[in-house]
Amino acid sequence: FVASNERRGFYYTTGGGMTEIPTLGAKSSFAFAVNTSDEVAGYDQDDDETGGGFRWTSGGGLTNLGDLGGNVTQAFDINDSGTIVGYATNASGNTRAFRWTSVGGIVDLRTLGGDNSVAFGINNLGVVVGEAQTAGGEYHAFSWTLVGGMVDLGTLGGTGSIARDVNELGVIVGAAETGGGATHAF
Repeated sequence: FVASNERRGFYYTTGGGMTEIPTLGAKSSFAFAVNTSDEVAGYDQDDDETGGGFRWTSGGGLTNLGDLGGNVTQAFDINDSGTIVGYATNASGNTRAFRWTSVGGIVDLRTLGGDNSVAFGINNLGVVVGEAQTAGGEYHAFSWTLVGGMVDLGTLGGTGSIARDVNELGVIVGAAETGGGATHAF
């Protein structure tokens, strides 16, 4: 008995239907975001959860985003200028939020003093949002800009928060823990 658990990311248009996005060599691929130029950000993955982040276009195929010294890179969002964000593991096995451009490649956005971070969203102004570990080990929502670096957005009185998206006006949304231990949207 042989079973397969392969999945493929796809790109869909009403005129062209569904187009499969290949992998960089792993078993499965996942597409997470598409911009107005039809560039797709995603990643491929094997059963052991290793794999690489990619940019895909129908005319140019796959571009490997590279890594930060580890064996996992996952891309979650792409803005209209083609800048991609997500996370990659480093040589120590820690997850690090990254920003990728076709000119500068993959860049570690660092943390809030801890070991780990993940970027989930980016707007067209280049504001990146996600969650990062503090020196105390808590995860806090962050925003990041090229000029200002990573900024801790705090919590709603609890110990943790996460930023999931940012619009063109810089409004950030996510979830945060309250002082009473509940999780609320912000």
